[in-house]
Amino acid sequence: DASGTLGVFQGQGGPNDPQRLAAPQPSATPSGWFPLLVGETGTLYRIGGYEAERPRPYFDRGDLRTGIFRQVGIVGPAPEEVLAATLDSGRHEAIVLDRVPGSGPGRAHERVRLLRLDLESGRSRVIATARSFRAFTNHYLAQAPGGSFVLAVSRRGRGAGYRLVHFTIPIDPGPVTVLGSYIAHGRNLEGPIVAENMGVNVAETGSPWRPVGVRWLDFRDRRDPGSDFDDCF
Repeated sequence: DASGTLGVFQGQGGPNDPQRLAAPQPSATPSGWFPLLVGETGTLYRIGGYEAERPRPYFDRGDLRTGIFRQVGIVGPAPEEVLAATLDSGRHEAIVLDRVPGSGPGRAHERVRLLRLDLESGRSRVIATARSFRAFTNHYLAQAPGGSFVLAVSRRGRGAGYRLVHFTIPIDPGPVTVLGSYIAHGRNLEGPIVAENMGVNVAETGSPWRPVGVRWLDFRDRRDPGSDFDDCF
């Protein structure tokens, strides 16, 4: 709410209930940051955001019970224009999708990157790059069963549609392995995606929006030699 407090109520709980969680008052934190919540520890991580409409490489963590947030220094490549982020719960890391300017003028040379960001130490490294898919306006990342991940991108208007890319990330430095991809034409995504044992659940736009399940069997196999993350866009 406008008070800057996040409340969790149980039974007859109220504003003074000990279960109430605190959040910081407005500060220099940029707008548009991506939240990653670790429920077991009550920790909220905030990544990216904008300040004066410019992307800012922001990263902090906070204790939701005390409302104390502290910035974490990033060691390595800092996320720039963050498009999506999700938790790698098995390694206590964040997987971040960002967009960076290229070496030439204009947007033609822009790239997107997948970064692995250690939530405790702030160490960061690039694990994949691809040409910028600026035509896609919505981006979502989710962890899937077995330690794999799903990236969803969608666009509206002419050429509307969305794509889902299923991939794994090596523990040691190495290339991302694309397991499969799925393309839907003429439809768009409404919000975050959820990956489960049978496939990926998405919400397609409409009046009203409708939930759709995409089975892993519906993903086109991309494990042919030479395929990589960039091939999917």
